[in-house]
Amino acid sequence: MLIALDDVQWLDPASAGALEVALRRPRTDQIGVLVASRGTAAATIALGLDRSLPEERLTVLSVGPLSLGALHHLLGERLDLELSRPELARVQETSGGNPYLALDSGASS
Repeated sequence: MLIALDDVQWLDPASAGALEVALRRPRTDQIGVLVASRGTAAATIALGLDRSLPEERLTVLSVGPLSLGALHHLLGERLDLELSRPELARVQETSGGNPYLALDSGASS
């Protein structure tokens, strides 16, 4: 079983507390938890998973914005869109390197 939680930074304190307690209870390797949160790498790990899971069972990935090259590839591959470097830089600035927002910007061009 995989439990996926997106945008946990928006959880109210009561819901976050309930999830933190519930995620500490399972004692089996058959449950995985995927948590997505916006923030910095130095931010506290969401829902106290760093306190409730053994270090070897916890993987933390920080995902940054897409580079100009990655945005160029994404827009070309998904939308068959070829932008000039200034246009591409504008998409990166507008989207903050977020692939979803970049695709949305590219689709409306």
